[in-house]
Amino acid sequence: MTAAPEVTTAAPPDLHPDALLPHAGALTGDDAPGAQAYLRAREAMGELYASYGRIAEAVKAIEASEHSVVSTPAGLRLGRPDLGPLVEAAQRAFERTARLVDARLASVTGDRDSLAKRLDATLTEPSRSVLGIAQASEIRTHLRSLTKAKVMETVHAAASSGDRMTVAAVLTAPPYLSGLDAEAHATLRKAAMTTLEPLLSASVEALDAVAERVRQASKSYVGLYARVRRGADAGPSSRVRAALKALTEVRDDRAA
Repeated sequence: MTAAPEVTTAAPPDLHPDALLPHAGALTGDDAPGAQAYLRAREAMGELYASYGRIAEAVKAIEASEHSVVSTPAGLRLGRPDLGPLVEAAQRAFERTARLVDARLASVTGDRDSLAKRLDATLTEPSRSVLGIAQASEIRTHLRSLTKAKVMETVHAAASSGDRMTVAAVLTAPPYLSGLDAEAHATLRKAAMTTLEPLLSASVEALDAVAERVRQASKSYVGLYARVRRGADAGPSSRVRAALKALTEVRDDRAA
């Protein structure tokens, strides 16, 4: 596993890779589905955390210089830093970090989607043969003769007993063919996944949560960069540029 970055007070703790630990149980271990995706998610979080900390520390140092007293030919005055170099450095860091995080997140979501397809194929496989298709049709015909509550009870019991044929018959057809509505069908699918394929199901769910954590961390990082840009736009160097532009425009008008 990639080493976690050094802890810093400059970056929020929810950007640290260890913020993913609550989801590690289903994603760690030699035979755990999604183990590599979890490592890549940690890499993304580590990059966000370290880069956020470096930018925040630079901002803190720049802000501190605003309150420093400097000597000028006209006397003492408060220092007014030029934020241009900070913005340029922050932009380079942002672009580098964004590329890495985007690549890692795409890999995580790709692995998640592959596991979800594998899970669906495993659950529905019994009803895909010629014989299975015929049996599934008969099962659904029987289920439609029952009340919705009885259908739910029957399919739950089938999943608990390992009757994959009955479960597959329901999952491979529209809800109404089994006497169900969309909500009840989704409930049975979720129950079947966790009962018949607990490891795969837990991995898909954990990777959903991990990917969302990375997205939220990315939003925090983008927010910091946006604040740096806004601060520079309002800083002394931007005012100087605006004044020079205005002066140039006045000269141009007079020349005309």
